[in-house]
Amino acid sequence: MGLVTGITSAAVGIVSPFLAHTVSGTGSLLNSTILAPYSRTQENDADAIGQLLAIKSGWTPEGITTFLNTLDRETERKGQEGDQFSFFATHPSTPKRVKATEVRAGELNAEKKFQQKRYLIAKNHKAFLNKFNGLIVGSDARQGVIVEQNFLHPTMNIGLTFPGDWKISNQPQYVSAVNKQKDGLLILELQGEGNDPVKAAHDFLNKAKIANQSVSKLSIGGFSASQVTINKSRQEAIITWVAFQKQMFRLTSINKNLAATNRRDIKKSIATFHQLRSKEKMKIKQQRLRIISARSGESISALLKRVGSEWDKESCAIANNLQADVSLKKGQLIKVVISEPFKYGSTEITR
Repeated sequence: MGLVTGITSAAVGIVSPFLAHTVSGTGSLLNSTILAPYSRTQENDADAIGQLLAIKSGWTPEGITTFLNTLDRETERKGQEGDQFSFFATHPSTPKRVKATEVRAGELNAEKKFQQKRYLIAKNHKAFLNKFNGLIVGSDARQGVIVEQNFLHPTMNIGLTFPGDWKISNQPQYVSAVNKQKDGLLILELQGEGNDPVKAAHDFLNKAKIANQSVSKLSIGGFSASQVTINKSRQEAIITWVAFQKQMFRLTSINKNLAATNRRDIKKSIATFHQLRSKEKMKIKQQRLRIISARSGESISALLKRVGSEWDKESCAIANNLQADVSLKKGQLIKVVISEPFKYGSTEITR
């Protein structure tokens, strides 16, 4: 995220070394480094070990070949050759690598010591696909969703509106937003249990070794809150604590351009912290994998439109190992992704 925000923890450290640690966390937010790509030798070794483990467990070793071909096809479609976040940016795929998995699978299948009865997890293909029906695809809505400029968290029951043109990133430990000029940052995170925001502020100042700093007591969204503003070296940090349902939430902002409108946007955004409203809860959707039975002669595009899937036909074709212009058979089972209303109170485990 350091490359995205343009705000380094070194700059934050001018205000306070402790604040720099607070904002950057373990380095995942502002000081993250891009993992170096794996070598082809490492990938080949990993493939070999994976295929060996698969056949020893009674599974087919050919699965990795199909997997790599599918990933390669999806990556090529999206033109992600220069995308540092694509799978193949750190996991090189070449025709030789794919061919090696095919050859290795044949060798393993030929070895007598591995010729055992395969474990059957389903009696037929339909039963197998049904095991994946309802699988969460993409981000888990229970970890919060972004709807326009609104961050909505259904399990914590909170909402926050970020400035209109700021780029939002939702991570497991926090949600953050940065402005276009990359000189303004706002982070929302759960600090832990607590119901005294003033005490939380003083505890923070003591740990940060920041003396002679006043703490303002205020109300945000009808909830008790406190706020500290720290100015140093032409930078400003506004740290806010909000007590909500016995939990302490912290909003940390960094403003590197005091002459800009950042302060206004930041304070306006902080003031939007609130308990989720009924209309907002209805906007929260969860993408799930569904197994759909095709109609005779139906195209992939027609099927997607019929079931209300947001997938494009290319994505659906790749996921089902089909060509995009294929004419489907009656009863042919097709995997699709559908956005469905979020189920409150769900205790399911993401697979």
